[in-house]
Amino acid sequence: MMWKRPITFVGILVLFVIGGLSAYAISQTFQSRVESEVLDSTEQAVAQTAINLTDRMRSIEALSQMVASDSRVLDAIWRSEEEESMENQLTDIEQLRDVAASAMAREDVALMRMYISGAKMLSRERVNFYPLSEVESLPEYRDGRWGGYWVGEHEVSTLGFQDSVLSYCLALRGAAFDQLGAFVIIDVHAERLRDVIGALSLPGSESEGSVFLIDALGAIMLEDGRRPASEALAGRIAGEESHTGFLGTEGGEMAYIKAPLGRSGWTLVAVLPRRALFANSQLLRPAMFIAILAMALFSAFGTAALAFASYARGVRRQIAGIQRSLEESGQIASIQNREPKDLFQLNRHISELLETAAHAREEAYNAQLREREATLRALQAQINPHFLYNTLDTINWMALEANAPDVSHMIETLGYYYRMSLSKGRDIIPLRDEVSLVKAYLSLQSERFDHEFSVSWTVAEEAEPCLIPKLTLQPLVENALLHGLCKRKKMEGALMEIYASSKDGMLHLTVLDNGPGLVQEQARSGYGLMNVRQRLELFSAGKYALTLANRPEGGLRVELVIPARLS
Repeated sequence: MMWKRPITFVGILVLFVIGGLSAYAISQTFQSRVESEVLDSTEQAVAQTAINLTDRMRSIEALSQMVASDSRVLDAIWRSEEEESMENQLTDIEQLRDVAASAMAREDVALMRMYISGAKMLSRERVNFYPLSEVESLPEYRDGRWGGYWVGEHEVSTLGFQDSVLSYCLALRGAAFDQLGAFVIIDVHAERLRDVIGALSLPGSESEGSVFLIDALGAIMLEDGRRPASEALAGRIAGEESHTGFLGTEGGEMAYIKAPLGRSGWTLVAVLPRRALFANSQLLRPAMFIAILAMALFSAFGTAALAFASYARGVRRQIAGIQRSLEESGQIASIQNREPKDLFQLNRHISELLETAAHAREEAYNAQLREREATLRALQAQINPHFLYNTLDTINWMALEANAPDVSHMIETLGYYYRMSLSKGRDIIPLRDEVSLVKAYLSLQSERFDHEFSVSWTVAEEAEPCLIPKLTLQPLVENALLHGLCKRKKMEGALMEIYASSKDGMLHLTVLDNGPGLVQEQARSGYGLMNVRQRLELFSAGKYALTLANRPEGGLRVELVIPARLS
């Protein structure tokens, strides 16, 4: 059968070539169609945005014309200096402030400025009115321009106002063109117009495209704040006659769509990479799917046959080896026919092996958990008798000495202690339960030592729900009492301090005593601490720290740090 392998390979190669050519032809056809449709829809969106901008700008232009034709404005501007009087100027101030207030009540208007003759008192107001002599130094002023015109985004800073604006400027001239009576500027919030062009959605990622306004020469008047616009590209677009097209740049081919904005002479422009036209297309995806499917149909069977013929024998041998190993280890029964002969047998054998391996892993994991749990319970059970015998001996001594209520209290406290120590069969308990257990223990010991020592508790609220192995704090407190406070020359003034806090994901437990310190290292590192260390090793997987150190003022400091796990 060796002679069939080259034929199979050539057949697969032919299928790949035919499938690839088919996929390429289909994708090119659909790509051209998608590009045309996306450009058309984007052009419509740009045109609608241009209409919205034009409406807003025309309302500002109309407002400027209303201000310029207002009789109160005209009277104030063209009154000769001989006719000026204090009464007229006061009247002008009141009337023109009404004009300014009415103009600035418009939603888009940020500020109205009017430059009038310096002989008029209100020109010194410098809020809405300024001397005409300053007009030529304004960046908004265009000498010789007749009628109104727009100025692109710039900063305006006056008394009580500072913002980024676009401005519509209108020169009020007399019968003689060179006679300038006043200069009116309507400043528009740049952000309001930016929001209009920013709402224009472009195909592809928002960071790839940009929308901006340009004048007739291609200078950028306002940007939408997405991607910074290129001055060079804006100039090239201004020179293009077509409303849509493509321009080559260093960053790749860019698509542009533009629409004029009424009488302003400005143009709204949207620019985005040509590849972005296909990013969100709902039409290209089916096309590519069809192309890929066509290629897959031509090549799938041949590829599968070649791959199966090349690797099936090796896989069968590997499975047979795994089966043999499992049989020898006793994990599965003997199989008469180890090597599968066909694809269906191969699949069945793989499934059986995976099930066997998963079952073996689960059994091993459960066995490990049971072993750790048994070890923890065994270590836990070793602590209780040690304290039980000491306490019962104390109760017996007190009962022989006197028939007092203290005996009843001791027995009651002891019962509470053992109820807490059982913890309903739980080995891991909240710190609050361990604290209650330790307090019961200290109450019993306080009776035993005739209340000769004191205990100070400081337990942070956030530490109380943290989980710890049962009887972790109690051995530390017991060591501090028996090997610390009880070893003092005098019990008077004996003090134990217990602190608990939680920070940075760790639970901190600290026990301080004012005993003699580490004078008996064997006692301080004996059975109790060894038991605590073993249980903490199991509880935290070794992520704990238990330190003992003498205090400079005398006594011992024991500090335990474990992960703060919550119940």
